[in-house]
Amino acid sequence: MMTRMSTRGVVCVHAAPQAVGPHIEWAVGRAIGLPVNFEWRPQSLIPDAVRTEFSWVAPHGAGSLIASSLIGWQSIRFEVTEFGDSGESGERWVYTPSLGAFHVHVDEVGNYLVTENRLRSLMDNGTNDILSIREEFDRVLGGPWDRELETFREVADESSVTWLHRVG
Repeated sequence: MMTRMSTRGVVCVHAAPQAVGPHIEWAVGRAIGLPVNFEWRPQSLIPDAVRTEFSWVAPHGAGSLIASSLIGWQSIRFEVTEFGDSGESGERWVYTPSLGAFHVHVDEVGNYLVTENRLRSLMDNGTNDILSIREEFDRVLGGPWDRELETFREVADESSVTWLHRVG
């Protein structure tokens, strides 16, 4: 019997109704094969919402299982990243209620991997209008999702700062 290699990843739930938190924990735990307990913090941008970040180690493909179990929950915003290693590319999934799902393969340093065929399709199906082509490339690179989530990321960054004061 061949065992699957493990990989690392992270789940960032930027906003979810507080009541949905245990369901998210169950879904992530089921995907990685271990029970999980997240440290939920208030999401100041949305009333009665919470947020969390969770690092995991599981077999390759767990990121896809996590994302699949969360996509479609109209009340949450999240990112799932499965880091690439051992010659395999990583993957990133992003979901927002207004935009739906975004998925892309990433290399070992986080660059998005867009295939030649995808790029050719964008050029062939696009108009001669450079603005339209730029918008399509932006969408392929997840621009709309990144812009929508940036405010949520900033709130998370601000709350994770620990101030150290010198005494004496």
